[in-house]
Amino acid sequence: MTRLFVCMVVGVLLASIHAGCVTREVHSDNEAPRLPIKVYSLGQLPVKVVPGSLISDQGNTRYACVAIRGKKQYAVVDGAEGKEYDRIYLNEESFSYRLDWGIGRSYPGMMFGSDGKRIYYVAKKGNKEIAVIDGMESDEYDKIDYICFSPDGSSVAFVAKKGKKAFVVIDGVKGKEYDSIDYGYGALVTQYTDTRTRGIDLAPQMTHFRVDAPIIVFSHNSKRIAYPARRGQERLFVIDGVETQPYKYTGQIVFSPDSKHLAYGACNREKNWFVTVDGAEDTNRYDWL
Repeated sequence: MTRLFVCMVVGVLLASIHAGCVTREVHSDNEAPRLPIKVYSLGQLPVKVVPGSLISDQGNTRYACVAIRGKKQYAVVDGAEGKEYDRIYLNEESFSYRLDWGIGRSYPGMMFGSDGKRIYYVAKKGNKEIAVIDGMESDEYDKIDYICFSPDGSSVAFVAKKGKKAFVVIDGVKGKEYDSIDYGYGALVTQYTDTRTRGIDLAPQMTHFRVDAPIIVFSHNSKRIAYPARRGQERLFVIDGVETQPYKYTGQIVFSPDSKHLAYGACNREKNWFVTVDGAEDTNRYDWL
């Protein structure tokens, strides 16, 4: 199936190899002209591609995928092969970590930045994990639980673990250690079964949980950052490197469109939920946010 797919892709794109890009309008004699379609050549794909691993940037001018050679996996970005690893994690792949509130979550996957100039993925190297950002390896960690670009693609942040401690690494700079850094309450959780990996020894079919909420939240201008953390039985937010007061539970974080304001949901010891905007706690109380 993979070979057939590759042949189909290459066959469709052969006409654009020499020109680089072909633009044409598609319409019939009886129809008004439609929007032009651009066809790009992605070059030759590897023979054995991990199902579901092929991605492109938002402009569809770059591509990347995970390929298999023997018992190793490696990334292919715009036709250039990367270093071999024991495994490269795909989008929405499950792992054994469990949330404080008892639901498994998804592995980070391979991703292009919003401008298409940068790319990251998480790889397994022996019994350690690393983030590979633009082909450069991070330090080795016991786990990497979450990774993301800032909206403009200039910064990369991820949640890592060493031993029993978790911390955020922003552009290579390690933050303060906590007992956990996790999704806040109120995140939407979807359960699904991943059939893409069936028959591949390195990635058996499993049931997964996808959490449709970020852990690390960048502001819209990419200059501010916030995330929830847990220390003992208390939970708090870290906003631009500064801790808030502790709460019993923490909810979701949101920046205003102009990036000047930040709001989050939290729960006090009496189990009453409320909203805080720029550090000012709203007086209204709710059963849930």
